Amino acid sequence: MVDDKEIKELIDKIRGTTPEDKIKEGVNIIIKADAEKAKAKV
Repeated sequence: MVDDKEIKELIDKIRGTTPEDKIKEGVNIIIKADAEKAKAKV
């Protein structure tokens, strides 16, 4: 029997680095882009 932690680690390795970090980077890029748009409107 393989435990859940091992399965999650394998999935992360297959995907590449930790997906959470990539999601955070993407969110930060979107936030910055929205901030630039807001500045342009003012």
